[in-house]
Amino acid sequence: MIKPEINKKIYAIWDNFVKTNKLVVDAKGKEIPKIEESRIQAIFELKRLIKQFIEDNLDLMSFKTNIDSFNKKNNLWGFTATKGQMFFNQLVKYSPDDVHGKLTSILQKAIKEPDNLNNALEKLDCLRIIVMIFSLKLWIKEKLQILSQQVISYLISGKFKII
Repeated sequence: MIKPEINKKIYAIWDNFVKTNKLVVDAKGKEIPKIEESRIQAIFELKRLIKQFIEDNLDLMSFKTNIDSFNKKNNLWGFTATKGQMFFNQLVKYSPDDVHGKLTSILQKAIKEPDNLNNALEKLDCLRIIVMIFSLKLWIKEKLQILSQQVISYLISGKFKII
């Protein structure tokens, strides 16, 4: 858990932001009225989904689908864009089958509230490494597919002769 004095600082920063009463708009430029109230109400549902996933009562694909649906209905945090929900969807969709179980475990640990700053940084590092591994595996798979298509095309072309 985050230390109470750090929590107080976070709340103070947030309260100061709220006091500025800046206009908040959605992706289409439409004002989102009473966004803070909407966020407070929506967070309870989000926490319920996260808890279900962490406790293995919701599998990874269902969690992804539920979170995606939730964020489309409650676009209150800006998580729907490429650095949020889209990234999460692609991470799940393109994760190699042999690591799907590992990804579930890693995500369950990563989305739990960190105990402290070092714990939060460790979680981020773990996710960064997993994303790099997935990216490398996808790159290799893509290159092998392109190479196999080139070889097949070469063989079909008749330029290849068996002696």
